[in-house]
Amino acid sequence: MAFSQPSFWSLSVEAWISLQKAPKSLIWFSYAFLFHLHPFLPPFSNQG
Repeated sequence: MAFSQPSFWSLSVEAWISLQKAPKSLIWFSYAFLFHLHPFLPPFSNQG
């Protein structure tokens, strides 16, 4: 595999630390991320 596990784990640890430091910022970022991906997601609300 060309995937580097140590850097993946270090990124996960950094993400966890930033979550502990600024949870409100991370929540805002997660909402922004979801809204950014919204056009690419299937329209669940239009299923009915």
